[in-house]
Amino acid sequence: MKNSPAEMIAQTAQGTAFLFPGQGVQYFQMGAELFRNDPVFRDILLRLDSALVADGNPSVLERLYAENIGRDAPCEDLCLTHPALLMVELGLALRLQAGGTRPDICLGVSLGEFAAAAFAGVLPPEEMLCCIARSARIIQDRCAAGRMLTVLGPTSAINGLDGVEFVGEQADNQFVVAGPEEAIEAAARKLRADGHLVVSPPVARAFHTSAMDAVAADIAAVFANRAYRPAQVPLISAMTGGLIERPDAAHFASVGRGPIHFRMAVHTLESLGKVFRLIDVGPSGSLATLAARSLRAQQEWPHERILSPFSVGQSELDRLKALD
Repeated sequence: MKNSPAEMIAQTAQGTAFLFPGQGVQYFQMGAELFRNDPVFRDILLRLDSALVADGNPSVLERLYAENIGRDAPCEDLCLTHPALLMVELGLALRLQAGGTRPDICLGVSLGEFAAAAFAGVLPPEEMLCCIARSARIIQDRCAAGRMLTVLGPTSAINGLDGVEFVGEQADNQFVVAGPEEAIEAAARKLRADGHLVVSPPVARAFHTSAMDAVAADIAAVFANRAYRPAQVPLISAMTGGLIERPDAAHFASVGRGPIHFRMAVHTLESLGKVFRLIDVGPSGSLATLAARSLRAQQEWPHERILSPFSVGQSELDRLKALD
């Protein structure tokens, strides 16, 4: 009989967790150094890009790594950012695995849930990527413009904000709201006046709110009638906050609409009784930092990043090789 996800990772006192972040951490040229210098990473991205093109989409790599676009350029076009983020996260995770670094568990947040599930074998990476590209087109075409807002402060700070919806807690005294552009701008002004630091990530729709209801049926159709398989690596969903053995069409159709229970997901990871090395396979490294801040016990877990939008310290290639 197959072991449960918890039993699959209960063999040793230490483990490795891959963390897959959601939208808002993307930027042009993310992973470009690895793409130029690491043949395994490059081959993975080329294979995924070819699958996208074969499904009728424009090449992501041609836009993502265009020589005339720098890291600071606005990167909010969903038809680029969604597949690009999935490709980079899968590229890093599969490259680490090819080099001998295999996770005991994966934790996915928002868009990262799709990457984590594809890595774990729930759907082939190419198929999941094409689903995400189709979903991005639907959302961009049919959902009104909106924004998301990260707030450093207690969740009670949302009281008195009009027209925004609570998305979820990221860490102690850090949460996210979303809503129409005007409402987010007004909320940001009020929160700043109240002494809170706020950051608006590069996300041009109000994900995880009722704004997504307009496309619910179309998104569900994208993920219907596919051959989902049980995860070959245990998965923690930030939407449910817990372990999920076999995510299905209904789950994936709900990820962009449902809440984000990231702190609960980290507590689920913590409850498994291991000390995990947290490896952020996103382009910024920020999710591993948030996870480390969300631990309940007075302990420190090692956390690693490979990519960063800031060119400081080790090169991307050196950080990757240090994990092999």
